[in-house]
Formats: sequence, structure tokens, C-alpha cells
Amino acid sequence: MSCQIVLDNYQSQYYVAGSVIQGRVICMFDKQIETKGVFVKFKGKEHNKWTQRSSNETTFYSGKNKFLRVELPLHPAAYLGPGTLEYPFTFTLPPRAPSSYKGHFGGITYSLDAKVDIPLRFNYKSKVELNVFRPVNLNDPIYRQYLVPYSYSESKTMCCWCCASRPVTVEVHLDKHVFVIGETAKVRVNVRNNSSTDVEAVKVKLGTLVTCKVTRPSNRNRRYFEPLASMEDTGVAAGGERSYCFDLVVPRAAKVINFEDRVLFHQRTTITAKAVFKNHVNLRVPAQVVIGHIPRGSSEIVWPYFDRF
Repeated sequence: MSCQIVLDNYQSQYYVAGSVIQGRVICMFDKQIETKGVFVKFKGKEHNKWTQRSSNETTFYSGKNKFLRVELPLHPAAYLGPGTLEYPFTFTLPPRAPSSYKGHFGGITYSLDAKVDIPLRFNYKSKVELNVFRPVNLNDPIYRQYLVPYSYSESKTMCCWCCASRPVTVEVHLDKHVFVIGETAKVRVNVRNNSSTDVEAVKVKLGTLVTCKVTRPSNRNRRYFEPLASMEDTGVAAGGERSYCFDLVVPRAAKVINFEDRVLFHQRTTITAKAVFKNHVNLRVPAQVVIGHIPRGSSEIVWPYFDRF
């Protein structure tokens, strides 16, 4: 005697937020048995956990938010069996359901749980994990502010034990701040080295800083950086100036997760230009950007690679 979940429209191994899940719960009974009903439950949650050790104790931190929990009755209480019985079901995912995600300290997960409820005995159960994809739509009005050109700059003064030299200035210019995966970001960098120290190299890096949160026994955050793409070129000698144009390709395999409306996860994506020095702290200039899946003026999804859920 057993039950099994079979998904009829999961050939691509993911569901898009807002789409319909279709499936069946197949129950096999060796004999007739009393049941309190057949049910299927849809669950989605975000969760994080880690331990923090000090000299005297170890503290376990965790956070969990159940944002989706829907149970559908498939059959009322009755005597069922013997034989094989099938119970079809459909469920529409919320259009704002977040993408599945596997992070360093937790993730965002979905599951389907089927149950044949048997009084005074162990229930028959089946469970399957689901991948959900919610594309980032760059046509959303919240991204209009990122469509205009912008420039960022930072300066650094080189100091030694006896004096300070004139500054090194790094300027970053972007025509826009929104890009779809697979697109090339034109990053213009200008370096004015008025100091007496050589700039060894100039680098640009695209990456995402992910913030993970927990709530028990108290609120805590941890962060980690997900690099997406990088380029570099030779530097600028002392007293020199040079302009660069980097064609930074946003990879199709980039892990771009829609964390909108989430409680335990947040991300900030940046293109950072860096002037590298030999014996001094490097000069970094970050520019915040947004990476998405649906270009401005289009409704077509640029599909990512799904091997990194």
C-alpha cells in the first residue's frame, strides 16, 4: 500500500511563477481500508541557519518564513481500495512567487506533499521538491530610475610616513543601469593618477552581494558575494591618465534571483571598478545595477541556464 505524486507538466524541471501545476496522486491499496481523506499540500518557504561560536558557548541561529501553504482535499473520508486509484489536481502558483534558491546558509524551497489520512495508523505519504522560476521584468516601473546615464567617482590620496601625495581619481560611466542576462554592459572608466605611485592594473567586476537574515534567538545578518563576470587591463603610471572601455558580458548562467517581497534574503548587484596598487589599499568605485530576464519594451523572457537552482 502506497501513494505517489506524478507531475504531468514538469518536463522542463521548473515552473514559472503564475503557471499551473498539473498532476495526480496515485494510490495503491492491497485491500479495502478506511481513510479520513486524500490530500495534497503545496508549500513554499525561505530559510537560513548557522552557528556562531565564542569562547564560552555556541549559538544556533535560524530563520524561517512560510510564504505558501495551501492544502487541497482530493477525496473525502471513505473506504478505499483494493486496487489503484488516481486523484488529479491542479494548482496555480502565485504570480509573485519567488524563484527557488540555494544559498550558503539556506534557501527558498517548494514542495508538494500528498497524504492518505488513515485513522489510528501510519498515513501513506509522498513528497516531491519543485523548482520555481520568477523572471525579473525590467519593464516594471521600479526600474525606470536605472535607465538614465550616470557617473560615479572616488578619489584616494597616497600617504607615507612623511607626507601625502596628490590624489588618484577613478570615474565610472554607465549609459544605463539595467541589463538582461547575455547582454554586454559598456563600462567606461577614466583614471587620473596625479600621485607618485603607479596604478598596477585596472579591473572591473560584476557581482551580487547577498544578505541572509535569521530571527531566532535574535536578528542577525550574514553576507556573501557572488561574482558574475570580470575583466582587467594594465594600469596607469604615476602622473598619467588613461581611459578604458570594458565590454562586460552578463553571463546567461548568472544566478539572478527575484528576491522581491522576501523577508530573509536581499541582494545588491554592482559593477565595481578597481584601481590596484602594490603597497596601498586599492581604490574601488561601485555602481549599483539591476540584472533581469525580460528586456525593456519586450515581453519575451531571456531564459537562463537552470543548473544553479
